[in-house]
Amino acid sequence: MNITQALAENAFKAIEKLLSENKRCIEKEYKSDISSYAPSIIQAGLIATVLFYQVQGDDDAHKRRRKVNNAVFDLLSYLYGGTTPKESNLYDFVKTKNSPAAKKILLSRLELALGALKLAIRFYPDCETNKS
Repeated sequence: MNITQALAENAFKAIEKLLSENKRCIEKEYKSDISSYAPSIIQAGLIATVLFYQVQGDDDAHKRRRKVNNAVFDLLSYLYGGTTPKESNLYDFVKTKNSPAAKKILLSRLELALGALKLAIRFYPDCETNKS
């Protein structure tokens, strides 16, 4: 699969939810979180990574990582047919994919979703440096 126009448009919609209040820039921590998502899957595993990004907490880092997980979940929902899955979060969604074939498809689509997010986020400047 390749990143299609429709996937790119959905990635931009997901990134827009991460933009700062003034809608002009994105905090560099979001870029870091999205860039480190795939390596974290390789290093720690899919469930551990999803849980790390899903864990509840009141500080800014926990809130930010949950927003990243929600963006990934939005794109995966699109890649699985565009309908909202019955699962309410990425962790519950990933748990349902327990057969080897389903896991392989999930990882393939997750790779696409993360690639699309990484490309989309590069179009927005950092809030600190104002460079994309």
